[in-house]
Amino acid sequence: MSSKDSPAVEPTKLLREMEALAENAAAAIDQLLSQRRSVLETAQKRAAELDTQIQRLNELYKSANGRYYIPPPQEQKPSDEEVEEGKRARRSKEELKKMAEAIVQFIASKGGEGVSGAEIKALFPGITLSIKEFVQKYAGVTLRDNGAPKAAMRYLPPA
Repeated sequence: MSSKDSPAVEPTKLLREMEALAENAAAAIDQLLSQRRSVLETAQKRAAELDTQIQRLNELYKSANGRYYIPPPQEQKPSDEEVEEGKRARRSKEELKKMAEAIVQFIASKGGEGVSGAEIKALFPGITLSIKEFVQKYAGVTLRDNGAPKAAMRYLPPA
């Protein structure tokens, strides 16, 4: 085929057509986004209305029966994974034994110089008994100390 047989392609015409398509696409995207925004706003308003109606019905149910049909959010108890920080968590006997054994190992790793109670409590928070009593009760090991007053006392590895 010769160049005379093929239709001539005008780059400026193609460029104008591409620009028109891009403008149409941008207008369509803008329209879709505004529709999405209005649908979301409507859905949020309806959800808020439903929440208030549910609360009213729940209060009416409580006034009739003396209890809520759906407990209010502040009365719902968190699951085990949702325990808030700072609240006490119940530990099993195995966990306490592991902690007591870890304390004994920590004291033994320090050697003859021993460890202060503050160091132990910093690494192992949640010990409610004295450290000696805790280790005796859960690890079955009697700790020694240097016999100094409380501020200078050091826990030594078991003999």
